[in-house]
Amino acid sequence: MNRKYYGLLIVLFGTASPYGYAQPDSVMVERIATTISSQHRLPVLPTKIDSRQDTSLAVQQLFANKRSSGKTYTMVGGCNLIGFIALPAGAPAGVVGLLSIGVGVIKKARFGHRREERLLKAYQAGVPLPKRIQRRLKPTYLG
Repeated sequence: MNRKYYGLLIVLFGTASPYGYAQPDSVMVERIATTISSQHRLPVLPTKIDSRQDTSLAVQQLFANKRSSGKTYTMVGGCNLIGFIALPAGAPAGVVGLLSIGVGVIKKARFGHRREERLLKAYQAGVPLPKRIQRRLKPTYLG
């Protein structure tokens, strides 16, 4: 049952006493107040937040996003290159295709799985992240 209906149920069924008489207003107000406050409690936060684990997850997300965009650049460049080969007057498409393939391959090489593993192992051992990785970590990656 949805939480927002609990207050309504308390109002409808909680005001009647077992003897069929209505309870005093102060008791009804107290029940409604406790019901509302129990529904809107703040979550219990951990006392110690592990920032290393949070940063490791952010680095994993960064690398996954960069690899994904590298794959996209490579696929788009490949399509442009195929268009260049298939069409006789497709010179601009060939240049754009080669450029985007180059960008995609560079991204996939710079943000590969092996490099990510080495970086995370070094970070867990206490080595700080390189400056170029620190600059790329945006607040969206840091959950």
